[in-house]
Amino acid sequence: MRELGVCETLDYDSLSPASLFEKIDMLLKDGKYRDKAAQFSEMAKQMNGTKRAADIIIELSERIQCYQVKNDT
Repeated sequence: MRELGVCETLDYDSLSPASLFEKIDMLLKDGKYRDKAAQFSEMAKQMNGTKRAADIIIELSERIQCYQVKNDT
């Protein structure tokens, strides 16, 4: 996601209140993140992304349940 320009990453080893504030402040003040997020949001809407993601999750859940039933018998 960072490479796509919609977020920044946090380094756990160097994470501090100051570094967290710095990242959040940068995301809120730099319009490029908002613009990129809006672009990807629009693409997801056009591709019906939310429904597609939900369908994939349901399908995988059904596969897991089917596999568990077969192993229980």
